[in-house]
Amino acid sequence: MHLPDGMLSPAVAGAMIAAAGAAVAIASSRLRHILTTEMAPFIGVLGAFIFAAQNVKIPFGPWFAGHLDGGALIAILLGPSAGIVTIFAVLVVQLLLAADGGVLALGANTWNLGVADAVAAFAVYRLLAPRAAAGFRFYAAAALAAFAGVVAASFCCAAQIALSMPADRGVLFGTIVGVHAVIGAGEAALTVLCLRALRRLAPALFRESAAAARVAGAASLRSARREWISILLLSLLVGTVVAYFASSLPDGLEWSLSRHGAGASETPASAPFPGYSTPGIDSEFLARAIPIAIGVAAVTLLVAACVRLLRRRAQEKG
Repeated sequence: MHLPDGMLSPAVAGAMIAAAGAAVAIASSRLRHILTTEMAPFIGVLGAFIFAAQNVKIPFGPWFAGHLDGGALIAILLGPSAGIVTIFAVLVVQLLLAADGGVLALGANTWNLGVADAVAAFAVYRLLAPRAAAGFRFYAAAALAAFAGVVAASFCCAAQIALSMPADRGVLFGTIVGVHAVIGAGEAALTVLCLRALRRLAPALFRESAAAARVAGAASLRSARREWISILLLSLLVGTVVAYFASSLPDGLEWSLSRHGAGASETPASAPFPGYSTPGIDSEFLARAIPIAIGVAAVTLLVAACVRLLRRRAQEKG
């Protein structure tokens, strides 16, 4: 659901930059007050996992493909503020590394995939499972939350496009939301699978989601470090090996727009790894694995730097 440049009118793109910028600022301010010693690095490694997982496109019949958005996953585990900040960092790295998403569309993409997705998902999750961190109720609530997040994101995306294009707005709007309702079912299943995998790799995430924020002791921190490394290794595996076998079908947004003769009118910005491919590398696997590995590291470092800055400001004001 990454909007390219040229899809939105200047007025809509500008309004979304302002709205998303305000949302990221508010989320950052809230996040610095709830970060704990043990949990803070999880934001970075989960961001790296989302970056890798978004490169795994899963086919929905012979028509279009979808991938994990991830806003719901992070919001369920660490709250909507973490989801907004992390998705923003992922989008920035995707844009700078592979020209994935437009420069002027960054605000809209942040609002759709970060704000709308994470906030809607977290609201549904808290409504259905306010205290559960395990069991059927937890996973059912997570699945419905992930579905709601994708539908909310597609609703915002469709509204932005409808306000920007002269096409039949009602039909285009319905197509985008309808297609992503189907993809939302896949997001629900993928979110549950990811939560089950993360429960095995990083049980600290689930202890934290079920209890008040706390500062961990030295032993807990050592255990958490092993969990951070496990998630990073999983991210590299997903982004390189699993993504190599991903579907080549257009994603839901591309397919929806093509049905109505719509598309980007501008050439994507230049990037060192356009389309997640390494120029000059003959091996298809290596050509794709290199930018994914770099992206995993970049997201981790970017979010870690942001978290360090937020914690420092919180300590100075505290």
